[in-house]
Amino acid sequence: MRRTAVILALVLSAALAPSAAAAPLSAPARPGAPPLAPSWCETTDAGYRCLYGPVDVPAGEEVRITSGMAAPSEAGYITSARATLVTRDGKRIGHHLVHLHHAVWLNPNKRDMTCGSFDGFVPNYDRFFASGKERTPMTLPRGAGYYWSNEVPQPYTTSAPWFGLIAHLDGMHGSSETYIELDMGFVPEADAPEMIDVRPVWLDVRNCSSDPVFDVKKGSGRRGRFTERWRYEMPEGGHFVFLSGHLHDG
Repeated sequence: MRRTAVILALVLSAALAPSAAAAPLSAPARPGAPPLAPSWCETTDAGYRCLYGPVDVPAGEEVRITSGMAAPSEAGYITSARATLVTRDGKRIGHHLVHLHHAVWLNPNKRDMTCGSFDGFVPNYDRFFASGKERTPMTLPRGAGYYWSNEVPQPYTTSAPWFGLIAHLDGMHGSSETYIELDMGFVPEADAPEMIDVRPVWLDVRNCSSDPVFDVKKGSGRRGRFTERWRYEMPEGGHFVFLSGHLHDG
């Protein structure tokens, strides 16, 4: 039996209490286009490690990615997640080479709670994990997890499950062989009959934008403080079990 709880993540994710299961989402209006870029998943002692790449990130340049990538082939619960940048042989890439500005993972089989669509036309795939230069890991309480159904959204021709990926990489000194790595704790559905299903709640002052970035100009605001607000009323009740956030300095 699946139960639902809540998580909160500021500009990352949050989860929430009982709700009806959402119908699978329709894919973007690109019939027949395969969504998977070079990527794969491998099992680990804790669950799965999924990688996307290689990406050439030249020195002094930025690379923006909007793509599909490989996801676990079985249904179950994601209990933790951590992102980093690595080489093909798994060595971490230093911040002085490539900076992870941000990376967001989306589930095409669930709807995002706080957005009906992105930019008014992009499907509201569920933003369930994100990371930036802080590399903040997500660790859910024992007995809680984010349910992954491993369905394959149509009308794509691929027969493999996939995540959506939005990422921004900055080349400091650069690297021609950069892989985005997502490590996940994972419990197969068959092994988790009493697992609580958490629901992400993404809060962002520029929410529902594919590029929610704004500049704070020098001298703006009052008394050295700049304030940007966005209000959101929770549509249902629950218990917040995780919180994280992301903010860039100047």
